[in-house]
Amino acid sequence: MRLCFPSTRKAVVWTSRIHLVPTRFYFPNAVGLIDHVPRTHVYLHWTGAPVSSVEFRALYVHICNLLQRHQLKAILADHL
Repeated sequence: MRLCFPSTRKAVVWTSRIHLVPTRFYFPNAVGLIDHVPRTHVYLHWTGAPVSSVEFRALYVHICNLLQRHQLKAILADHL
């Protein structure tokens, strides 16, 4: 599986079946932003900004909610 970033800056996942699956935007803050691929996984983009405990916790609370709400089973993290 490889990730591609077209000019729209919307991430897409390239699977072994040679088709693109668009991600859905979910939540941003200064620490990172969360996208997800429906019925598959959460995609976490870290910004590389200094981390405050409040923003870090908020990001993980939203990830937990997203995993439960959409019954997702995996997290793909992109560390800058």
